[in-house]
Amino acid sequence: MNLIGRLQLVKLTIIIGFLILSINFVNAFAISTPNWDTSPLNLYPGEKRIVPISLQNMAPADKEDLVVEIQISSEIANIVTGQTVYDLPYGSEIKVPIEVIMPKDANLGDTYDVMVNAKSSTKTEVSRGVGMNVALVVKFPVIAVEKKPETGEGVSPGLISLIILLLIIAILIGILHKKFGKKEKRKR
Repeated sequence: MNLIGRLQLVKLTIIIGFLILSINFVNAFAISTPNWDTSPLNLYPGEKRIVPISLQNMAPADKEDLVVEIQISSEIANIVTGQTVYDLPYGSEIKVPIEVIMPKDANLGDTYDVMVNAKSSTKTEVSRGVGMNVALVVKFPVIAVEKKPETGEGVSPGLISLIILLLIIAILIGILHKKFGKKEKRKR
């Protein structure tokens, strides 16, 4: 390779290196859910529950605002608002409500997976049409469980405590009356 060819190769290497270094590799985008593999969501057949999915933009480098697109991959869950694209300013966190519905015909112990896919881009990348996207996935199991009896049926624990307290007071009054009542009769 001649000298001119080597110089062109060095120029090309410098340009490619500059382009690589100018891409923002630090993207502190995060997605989280209150449920995970060892902490599943337990629902009884037919039960509905709103689960908040947290999207965070904590990138310290360029303090870039993000655009986040989320998709739900599950037969039993959907985004409550129907919105799939969110603006996520630097330093912010937003909660996306996901409605999870256990099928009425689910058998106890049936497990369904809810998968949330999130893809982020900086707002400047979106406007330029070029950039490096970050894609994250969170998954959590939803397990069909037996319906627990609703509270409020029968006697409340507070009422039982009140009755026991009144019985103790009545017994103490009876004992004191008997003890002091006999002494007054003896004095007469």
